[in-house]
Amino acid sequence: MSDIPSYTIKSLRKALGINTTLLGQRIGITQTGITRLEQREEEGTITIDALKRAAQALNAEVKIEIIPNQPVADMLYQQAEKKAIEDIQLDIPDNEKQPLIETRIKWYLENPKRIWKDEVRREDLAIEPEHTPRLARTD
Repeated sequence: MSDIPSYTIKSLRKALGINTTLLGQRIGITQTGITRLEQREEEGTITIDALKRAAQALNAEVKIEIIPNQPVADMLYQQAEKKAIEDIQLDIPDNEKQPLIETRIKWYLENPKRIWKDEVRREDLAIEPEHTPRLARTD
């Protein structure tokens, strides 16, 4: 992470002492076009291309990042656990279900594409035949 603060087009333009006319000339649009561009950025409707062109004209760059709210491994584990519990619909005591759930969680973590599917095929289940759970109904 950089120690350089981030700016909007307008705040960087003003910090550099560049008026809308000059920025417009650098980009090839009118002063009114710059004002509209800055408004669209504030509203969140600016295109990435327009943002990049304005940044380049201000000797800056655009960085867009998707930052998860929690570690990806935690998200995968939570979803695997949720799916495993949904899958295990056996009429047995909880202390006997837990090893089956743990096995299923491990399977989901080894097959992460399956974590996000609504249905799991019976042949995909990685549990011993005598403990094959009933799949949760989705109707």
